[in-house]
Amino acid sequence: MADFTDDLGEDFDNSFSGDDIEKFAIDIAEEVLRDAAWDEAAVPQQINTICEKLMKALVARSRPYKYVVTCLIQQKTNATCHSSMACHWENNVDGTVFITYPPMSRAKDSQQKTIQCLITVFCTRF
Repeated sequence: MADFTDDLGEDFDNSFSGDDIEKFAIDIAEEVLRDAAWDEAAVPQQINTICEKLMKALVARSRPYKYVVTCLIQQKTNATCHSSMACHWENNVDGTVFITYPPMSRAKDSQQKTIQCLITVFCTRF
């Protein structure tokens, strides 16, 4: 498979790497939900804001991908959220990234939050 060149003339290979997508998603979730407390009326706007900002950041990368971004926000209780999916695609160039906010790595911050967020990004190369 051929390599691609972005708008800045920098080469990149066409294999899927979700590290930068994960960073975008965590940064955007942090920006939108940093000081947010659970407010059911605010959830639709928070979801729209996260999805729109993340989609703009992904499209600005100028990579040959189509993206689908989903976001689920729930009140933080003792209940857990389970999600599943099935995809049929080329494993080397397509992929999925799952992000939870607040990240589990920041357990101290997580205990103070009243809101949980699950972001899923599907990436398919065209």
